[in-house]
Amino acid sequence: MNRNDTKQRLVEHTAETISKLGWEQVSIRTLTHDLGLTTGSFYKHFSSKEALFDTVAKAMSRNLREEVFPAVQSQMPDHPEHALLAIGKTLLERSLHEARQIDFLFFSPWTRSALEDGNHVFPLLELTKTVIEAIVRDRDLDIAPQTLFLQVWAFLQGFVQLLHQGVIVEDDALMQRTLTTLITPTTSEERRAR
Repeated sequence: MNRNDTKQRLVEHTAETISKLGWEQVSIRTLTHDLGLTTGSFYKHFSSKEALFDTVAKAMSRNLREEVFPAVQSQMPDHPEHALLAIGKTLLERSLHEARQIDFLFFSPWTRSALEDGNHVFPLLELTKTVIEAIVRDRDLDIAPQTLFLQVWAFLQGFVQLLHQGVIVEDDALMQRTLTTLITPTTSEERRAR
C-alpha cells in the first residue's frame, strides 16, 4: 500500500469518526484497528494524535472553503458583504447536518490555536479574512481587519452554538442583520457610545 494512501485513509477515517462520534471519541487504537493498521504504521505518518487532528482540521477547513468559494467568488470584489453572508450561511447549513464536525472546527484545541497563534493556515479562515479585509477597505471602516474578523468569527461561533443548544432556530435574516451591523461604518461618537 502506498504511504500516502495510508495517511489519507487515516485522515478520512478520523474525519468520519469525528462526524459520527465527536472528536473526543477518537483514539489511535480504534483508528488503527478500524483500518487494519498497526500503531507503528500510524506513527510513520503522524507524530501524535494532535498532529493527525491538525491535518484533519485543515482538510475539513479546505473542504468547507471549496464548498463556499463559488458563492464568495461570484460576489467579490463588488459585494464582499454578500460573500461574508455566504460564508455564514454555509457554516450554518453545515452545522445543521454535521454538528460534530463544526464543533471540532470551532471549538477543539487544535483549531483554536489557529486563532490564537496565527501559525496555522486553515483555508476557510483565510478566505474569511480576505473577505473581511475587502469589506474594511471598500467601506473605509475605522477598524483593524483582524479585530473585525474576530468579531464576525465570534458571532458565527456563538450563532452556531445557540442553534445547537436549541436556544434559537435557523434564521438567515437574523444572521444577515447582525453581520450587516458588524460591518456598518459608524461615527466616532457612535463608537464611543457602544
